[in-house]
Amino acid sequence: MKSFIHGVIFDFNGTLFDDTKLHVKAWQNMIRNYFPYIEDTSKIIPQLLGKPNEVILNSLSHKPLSPEEINELSNKKEAMYRDECLKLNEKLKLRKGAQALFSYLKANDIPFTIASASIKENIDFFVEKFSLDKYLDPNMIIYDDHSYTDKKQMFIDAAKNISVEIDKALIFEDSLSGIECAIQAGCNNIIVLYNKALKNLYGDYEEIKLVTSDFIEVIFQLEAKELLFKK
Repeated sequence: MKSFIHGVIFDFNGTLFDDTKLHVKAWQNMIRNYFPYIEDTSKIIPQLLGKPNEVILNSLSHKPLSPEEINELSNKKEAMYRDECLKLNEKLKLRKGAQALFSYLKANDIPFTIASASIKENIDFFVEKFSLDKYLDPNMIIYDDHSYTDKKQMFIDAAKNISVEIDKALIFEDSLSGIECAIQAGCNNIIVLYNKALKNLYGDYEEIKLVTSDFIEVIFQLEAKELLFKK
């Protein structure tokens, strides 16, 4: 029996915006410049993606970092990341079908927002570059304000922002840490944007209802009533 979904929460990086390679490049630059004792980044970086910068930086450092050091390093990494974004020029776009899905949700009065591990400066950048304020209230976006240790509470707070119980929410994610945090938060309905590195793990989670490469298939599912929203 299909359950009704009352609202939607989108992860941003790697989900709405296919930017994983840009983050990897920025972290590689950060490690080379500030954590040179880490020689092999090929395995460590994929395990860090999707987590707040404070968590990542503390895991990279061989000594405790002060809040000031974390803030400085975080800002430098994200500035590198935004520079990589701008190099895309006209290719700086949301994942295929994202705007169409936003329009569908908005037209059908289905509340939705974003829960992102990005910092405020990145959120402001995304709102401007992708005109997100055409579809949702930027003030309802949950982001890394340095109070979160993982995305579990982010998802819970995002659900509160759109007045939806977390077990009645549909969450879009791409990272393993994000998927697990969504489940820990109490979400039973997750759609995953395909990540080749995780393809053998998807079957381990009954909460994953669909794995897709873009949002076009999600719209097809909506039209076929495979995903049911509260009227």
